[in-house]
Amino acid sequence: MEIISYRKALNNIYGWTIEKGELVPPKMNLPKCVKDRIKWAFPEGENGLTFIGTMQSIFAYDEEKAKRDWNMGAAGEWLPVSDDFIKWRDQTPLAELQIAVELIYGS
Repeated sequence: MEIISYRKALNNIYGWTIEKGELVPPKMNLPKCVKDRIKWAFPEGENGLTFIGTMQSIFAYDEEKAKRDWNMGAAGEWLPVSDDFIKWRDQTPLAELQIAVELIYGS
């Protein structure tokens, strides 16, 4: 992996700032395919999807199982995992932490 990938990952996780005396979460620098999966899965929390369930649905390392789990209780339709997302997921350092920070703090 390139050093720049690690820098981006670390900035997405630890890039907190203080503006006008207020702590501000990192401004996430994530590709559109990642933002799309977060935007798709996040609202299901209102229907009872847990944080871990949200993470598992977004990452879908075993897409068949993730889709089956999703269809057992989610209100929305399953979003197939794109090749771009798989490439990002599998080649990005600290991918899980970056998504977790975005889910918890938003940007």
